[in-house]
Amino acid sequence: MVYHEEAAAGVVAGLFFLGFVCSVASKIRTGFRLYLLLGVSTLFRGIGFAVRAAEFHDPYNTNLAAVTLVFRQAGFGISIAVLCILTGCWLKNADQRGKPPKSFPQLSIGVRLLIAPVIVFGPILGAVAAGLLFGVGSDQAITTGNRIRKGSSWAFLGVVTILHATATVAAFFVLRWQWRESKAVASSDGQQDLKGHVRTGGSLQSMRLALAHASRDQHSWVHALQLLCALLQLATIFRVVSIYHPRFADNPDLFYPLQVLPELLYVVVLLWPNLMVRVGMAGNYTSFKECVRAGEKWQGRPGGGAVVVPVGEEEKGSLPGAWVPAKEGGNKVVGRDVEANAA
Repeated sequence: MVYHEEAAAGVVAGLFFLGFVCSVASKIRTGFRLYLLLGVSTLFRGIGFAVRAAEFHDPYNTNLAAVTLVFRQAGFGISIAVLCILTGCWLKNADQRGKPPKSFPQLSIGVRLLIAPVIVFGPILGAVAAGLLFGVGSDQAITTGNRIRKGSSWAFLGVVTILHATATVAAFFVLRWQWRESKAVASSDGQQDLKGHVRTGGSLQSMRLALAHASRDQHSWVHALQLLCALLQLATIFRVVSIYHPRFADNPDLFYPLQVLPELLYVVVLLWPNLMVRVGMAGNYTSFKECVRAGEKWQGRPGGGAVVVPVGEEEKGSLPGAWVPAKEGGNKVVGRDVEANAA
C-alpha cells in the first residue's frame, strides 16, 4: 500500500509539473498572463506532491510534512485566485445585454476582491499552520494549527461557493439573452399568412435557433466557469470533511479521486487550447486574438470591441495609428485596459 501511495504521489507531482510547462507555453502562445498564475499554482502543488512522495521514505521527518502542507495549501489557494480573476474578467468583458443591469460591474470588482482572503488563507496561513503543527509541536500549537486549517478550508469553500453562484447567475442571463435573440430572429424570418399575420416556427424553431446561436457565441463559454467552479467545489468540500474526519485524507482511495482528481481536471480544463482566453475575454476574444497576432497593445472596455494601439503611441496625446475593429457584442468600444493581461 505504501508503495502504491508513493507512486500515486509521484505521478500526481509529474502531472502538476507538466501543467506548469503547459501554462508557460500557453502564456507565450496566447499572450494571456493569467496562465502564469496558473503555472505558479501547478508548480507549487507539483513540489508539494513530490515531497509527499519523499515522505514515504522518511515518514517521521516532520520537515517534509510541513513542506508538503505549505506548498499544497499555497498552490490550491492560488488556483482559486485564478478562478476569481477569470470570473472577474468574464463579468467585465461580456456584453451588457447578457448581464443584469447595473449589478455585474460591482460583481466584477467583488469577485476579484475575493483574492485577498484566498491569499491570506492559502499561502500565508498555510505556512503558519505548518509551523505550528510540525515546528512548535506543543499541544496548544497543534490546536491552533488545526483551527487555522479549519478556517482556511471553510474560507476556500465559501469563496468557491460565491464564485459558483455568480457563474450560475451569469449563465442564466446569457441563456435568457440568447433565447430572446433567437426569438427575434425567428420573428423576423416569419412568413405572412392570408390574413397578413406573421407566422413563426414556434418554440421549437426558437430553441433550434437559440442552440445554433449559443454554439457560435463567445459568451457561451460562461458554462466553462460553472464547470471549473464545480470541480473546485468538490475538492474544497472534501477538504472540509477531511478536517473533521482525518481518516478520509489518510485513505488514498478517497483522497485521490475526491480531492486530487478534481484539482487535476480543473487544470486540464483551463489548459485546453484557448479556453481560458475565451472565457476571460468573452465578447472581446476575437479582437484580443487579432491584437496579439499583430503584436499590438490591446485596449478596450466592458461589452465587446477594442482599440488596438501601436506600441509607444499610448504615451502620446493622440492615437493616429489606432484602429477600431468591427463591433463584437453591439458596442463600439474605445477605453481603458481590460483584464486581457490579467495578473
